[in-house]
Amino acid sequence: GARGCAVRALPAMPSPLYSSPPRRIQPHSWKALLAQAVTRPTLVLPALVMCACSLLLWSRAGIEEAEIELAEDPAAVRFSDHCSATVDGAEGALPQSDGHGPELVDVIVLLMHGDSSPEITWPEERPTRWDCTPSALPRYWKRNDEVVFQVFAPDGSTMDSSFTPDLLDDTAGGHEYVCAPGQLTPMGFRGAAAIGRHLAQAYDGHLETTDQLRVESLGAKRAVASAAGALMTFLAAPSLRSLFRPGAHVPIHVWQGSDEILMEGGPLSPPLVDRLAALTSRSGSAAALVALQSMGAPQTAGIGDHLLSRWCHQMPWPCSTKGCLGFKTAAAVVDKGEKDLCEWLRRDGQMAGRSVLRRVAQFAARGQGRSFNLLTLDAMHLAGGLFELFGDSVCQDPQMVRPQFASRMVFERWKDIDGAFVWRALWNGRDVTDGVVGCSLKFPPGCPDEAMQSTISGRRG
Repeated sequence: GARGCAVRALPAMPSPLYSSPPRRIQPHSWKALLAQAVTRPTLVLPALVMCACSLLLWSRAGIEEAEIELAEDPAAVRFSDHCSATVDGAEGALPQSDGHGPELVDVIVLLMHGDSSPEITWPEERPTRWDCTPSALPRYWKRNDEVVFQVFAPDGSTMDSSFTPDLLDDTAGGHEYVCAPGQLTPMGFRGAAAIGRHLAQAYDGHLETTDQLRVESLGAKRAVASAAGALMTFLAAPSLRSLFRPGAHVPIHVWQGSDEILMEGGPLSPPLVDRLAALTSRSGSAAALVALQSMGAPQTAGIGDHLLSRWCHQMPWPCSTKGCLGFKTAAAVVDKGEKDLCEWLRRDGQMAGRSVLRRVAQFAARGQGRSFNLLTLDAMHLAGGLFELFGDSVCQDPQMVRPQFASRMVFERWKDIDGAFVWRALWNGRDVTDGVVGCSLKFPPGCPDEAMQSTISGRRG
């Protein structure tokens, strides 16, 4: 199977020596037993030893039962961590506030799209299908489905606002809802809505007018649909329901992003698939690394995304006529892809990252008293922005190099009691302000406005 979890074997608890109920030993019987032990030791002493061993094993088994540990493969943990980002977090909360602390002014959320079908397809004898069958959100989730989301192109013209994923024609196979490559899955829409629900709880009461909300997204349907999913639950906050009444139009503006993104979709060539599959039967991950040396980041990153998606959807590893990939080979491919992504971030990814941070600076510049800004991105733009924020330390965290589905980077700008602006940065709900280039302290006190503005605008030295 596609799992790498091994359980450390421990001795099983011994079964009772006898199936019949134990006979009670009368007090006077101990004298007779002692006498027999002296006169006939070969018969009685083995029985005493056996009883002592049984008691020892029973006591040890009771201790060891509480010490059972799952010895998980680190690669398996890393694969599972990719499937979804943490929903809960410290957004909007003011630590140790006595009611006279700083005031929240601007919120800027960079949100990666939710779970999607992979862009790279694997030619197989039995093609794997990603399911796009519609599914409802949990009934207890509050949502505002009475507003109208209207998508605008960069030139201001209206665009098709259908958020339905593109499907493959698989009527011959009896499957009606098969995701086309690179489409938001129902699980991905639910993940985006879960983030919106959390943000609604964190920032309820923050906005005072509808024009304080600004929503932008990359033009890919999975990014726009993720924005709609997050907004559906975010706008269900009580204070926002009173602002965005039934029939209200909520614009989503398409942001062009950077042209430097390297991801390429489409099918893998059969020779490449055969070469990878054949590695399983030879020397596993070591041979995989040798075979992958000739590939660049577009291929290795895309192949890794494909394998991670299979893991998250509990699908078997891909097979070809020469065999099937094993877990070690899959882990080697994913690891190689992340090393290639780091090299790309250091060498060519700066344009993508800087374009994202410039947009953050523009959001901050338009803040008028209070604002909430949402920008949905793909993994490459988000990773580029993180690299510009945190530098090379990003390469030490697989969830930053290749962000989890529905990952979020949140910027909060606060006004302290002296009127000065300070910032807090949160990665998937965790305060990481002290890791931002030019900043040194978590919030509070946070990062001074001048230092954060220098980083996001690209003015730092």
